Amino acid sequence: MSFAKLNVWIRDNHCKVLDMPGHLHVYNCMGDQIIHCLWFNHGHVEVQLQPGCYIVQAGVPVGNVYTHRTMVIVRCGDEGCVNLVHPKYVQPVENWIHPWAYITNGSCAAQIIVPLVMEAIKKKVDPKPALEVIMKTAEIDKKQMIAAINDEIKEIRESIKKEKISTEESKVSIKKEKISPKERKAVDAYLGSLDQVKRMLD
Repeated sequence: MSFAKLNVWIRDNHCKVLDMPGHLHVYNCMGDQIIHCLWFNHGHVEVQLQPGCYIVQAGVPVGNVYTHRTMVIVRCGDEGCVNLVHPKYVQPVENWIHPWAYITNGSCAAQIIVPLVMEAIKKKVDPKPALEVIMKTAEIDKKQMIAAINDEIKEIRESIKKEKISTEESKVSIKKEKISPKERKAVDAYLGSLDQVKRMLD
């Protein structure tokens, strides 16, 4: 079977490619995650996938963190191109499954909470009261949340060390460029935000 090649680009509202690190998330149409929180550099990543229909989303460690989502269909030998727009921080982006699914199920640790905490810290606002309200209202299990954040931190640290990853189990191949000092600084800041959220939960 021939694989399909997918190029993913992160752009701002003016269509400019964001020269920043990002983390890629790819789902099939059943909601199963094919690529989970894969870090890449310079606003671009190339992956190889089995032919099929996928939902693609990515994030960068600033602002609203997560991009809009898009669907892409690729056939054997196809070369697909996906451009994901990274919105300015206004409000948490709704998830395409359930608003809290990624948080409570530990997919990418905190699609809603981490961006809120990052924005609050930037504006010198104590995020802990809001964090407690969100956790209580959404009935998010604290232990599950901490475990999800620990998983994401581990995956990020492992991912940024590798130049090329080939996952035999999911039949996914990823081509990555070397991370720059500027990008590493942004990733470290994001890891710091994850650590801060974890400390607030302890």
